[in-house]
Amino acid sequence: MEQVNILNSFERIISHVKHESGCYEIIDESFGDIRGDVMKLCSCFALSSRQIILLAIIIDMCRFGTINLDQLSESMKCNFFTFLRLKKDIDALVSKDLLEGTNNLAISKELMYSLESNSPCVLPVVSDLSTKNILEKLLAMMSSISNKRKSSSSLLKLMDRMIMANPSTSIAMACDRYCVISYSSLPDEYVEDESLFAFSRNETFTDAVSPDERILFYILLSIPEDKISWNDLSVFFLPYELKQLQEKCKSGSLELQKNGAIEFPDDSKHVKINLSVKQQALSDIIIENRQKEKYPNIIYASEIKSRDLFYSEETTRQIISLSSLLSKDKYSNVRNCLIQQGLRTGFSALFYGGPGTGKTEGVYQIAKNTNRDIIAVNVSEIKNQYVGESEKNVKEIFESYRTYVLDYGTYPILLFNEADALLGTRSTGRLAAVDKMENSIQNIILQEMENMDGILIATTNLAANLDKAFERRFLYKIHFIQPDKSIRSKIWKSMLPELSQAEADSLAADYNLSGGQIENICRKKTIQSVISDTRITISLIRKWCGEEFLLKSSNIGFALK
Repeated sequence: MEQVNILNSFERIISHVKHESGCYEIIDESFGDIRGDVMKLCSCFALSSRQIILLAIIIDMCRFGTINLDQLSESMKCNFFTFLRLKKDIDALVSKDLLEGTNNLAISKELMYSLESNSPCVLPVVSDLSTKNILEKLLAMMSSISNKRKSSSSLLKLMDRMIMANPSTSIAMACDRYCVISYSSLPDEYVEDESLFAFSRNETFTDAVSPDERILFYILLSIPEDKISWNDLSVFFLPYELKQLQEKCKSGSLELQKNGAIEFPDDSKHVKINLSVKQQALSDIIIENRQKEKYPNIIYASEIKSRDLFYSEETTRQIISLSSLLSKDKYSNVRNCLIQQGLRTGFSALFYGGPGTGKTEGVYQIAKNTNRDIIAVNVSEIKNQYVGESEKNVKEIFESYRTYVLDYGTYPILLFNEADALLGTRSTGRLAAVDKMENSIQNIILQEMENMDGILIATTNLAANLDKAFERRFLYKIHFIQPDKSIRSKIWKSMLPELSQAEADSLAADYNLSGGQIENICRKKTIQSVISDTRITISLIRKWCGEEFLLKSSNIGFALK
């Protein structure tokens, strides 16, 4: 497999900055012969040039285990003031999950995997997160701090970034109101991309709350309890930092006290978050939990991961057109026009094609792009052995959909996934009880589709068996075909970016696999990387392709082309 030469670049940097004595030196801005290597690694890891050189030095020193800050300072012949400047860069490397530790540094698992695979390190995702996602990440960060793997100051920037990059979440709104995290109030190194930090400023306050107070606020939001003892806070702060917080809290001079976000109980042993503030911050989760109870099959648009999809030119055009139509503004305008002309307002679409061609993922990405939740119908749960129960189940699905629209004032996508059993040709003549039930279910669905005010999408592998009455009721019909060689190559590169273009083209030419089957191979690669130290070679990938190829030729409904 073609390598991106990360190891070679680090090696050349070390040979340039390491003296015969074994000491290291942060070189000047010109970088000489290693300028190309420094710039390439800056791009790969999203770091500054000084941070890249520092990272190379630490990697070289950590080859036998951990190093402490005294060893690093001694090896670089730093005076105290120079090392203080470098400490900020060290904290940045820790915050990006490249290093672990506080006083004792080690290479993180993420960086070690990057070095072993000779590929760019996957940086923490900070945008496109829900309140639940942010809270989960905060909890993981707090665990890292309490286990002494990372310092709170090294993670603060990442915490702030998550909040600022997701301003519409309830947790970000609460932080804006009580901490006033605005990019103009933060140090210069925070503002690499101003567009990332669009944030609603609260006019009551003009300056950001101090870093220690922000950490305290994040801790109180993260823990299940509403209060925490000063003793337990000692794992998150240095002794002098904790003492300053306590003294300010006793005097009532903390900004978080002044704006009512936290309280100082009479026992003097704890600090407590205002319950209403915590409820404001986590209101998205509270609402989601209520929705989950009422709509157990709901899939939130905010929880769907954005993915690059590759279809034929015609399928792509239709997907883009449908996504545009279902955007909030256009959908509302089109619906109003239909009402004015006395036409039905329901939108129904049929996604049909072979297994693994991206039908279901297409629905998910439309939901993501249009910010619409999905109410997924479990087809197998509809049918019941008792007379009349199956019909009742179907009616409840559509009734639940209408209730959601009334409750939240928006139209989700009602998804009948793999709906082959429901949309097939209806039986005629003398019918058994099962056939009568099937027909009754289909008649209810047909009638509900006729009267529906909302969005319904069904997926099927067997469009040829579709009942003609259903065919008429689907306003849009999108065919998902088996990807051709050029599309398969794009899928390979998207899912396994470490492949060279020649390797992706070769795999696409040799194996006529669907996108779903290529994803299976990507998952095998990930699993193999976790459970063993086996190097993932192109030969191993081809072996997995062969296994999928054999599966296609087996007698389970696939046809080999």
